[in-house]
Formats: sequence, structure tokens, C-alpha cells
Amino acid sequence: MKWLNTPMVPEQMPEKLHWFKMGSLHYLDQRAFLLLGLIYYHGATIYLIDASVMELTPGEAIARGFRADLRGLFIYESACRSPLGRSPVFFGVFLFGPHHCS
Repeated sequence: MKWLNTPMVPEQMPEKLHWFKMGSLHYLDQRAFLLLGLIYYHGATIYLIDASVMELTPGEAIARGFRADLRGLFIYESACRSPLGRSPVFFGVFLFGPHHCS
């Protein structure tokens, strides 16, 4: 277990240090939307429509699902930009609070 005792930080940091933080997230978003479209929306009759609850065509179900995604994104972005987003504790309570514990 020699690797446990080796230091993880170099002795001298380079002057120019490039961080690859956000580059891979861009492709992650694209893949997520592609998979959402392929699996969830393409299979709308399987995943989105329950005839015992409401009769919908696949187009109507996709439109409702897409609108729900946009509403959720709008609420999340609004909360991030509000004073609520500056407090990690209150933001966490907002995201995972009582409305998730029913």
C-alpha cells in the first residue's frame, strides 16, 4: 500500500494551470437530452401515457412532458438567481424540503 503514503500535491504548482471543469458537462447535457428524447419521448406510449388516468395522444403527452421540464427548469433557475440561491441551507430545504416528503 505504498500509494497511500505518496503525497497527492506536487511540490511546486505550475504557473499556468488549466482546469477541465465544465468541458465534459456540456457533452453530458447533450447526451442526457438525447437519451431523454430517444427513450422517454420516443417511447411515449410506454412511458408517458397511462390510459387508465387520461387518454392522450403521444404528441400531447410529449408536449405536456416538455412543458413540465421547462417549468421545472424555470423554477430552479429562478430560485438559483434569487436570494434563496445564496444560502445553501435554505436552497437545500427548498429543493429537498417538505414537498418531497409526502
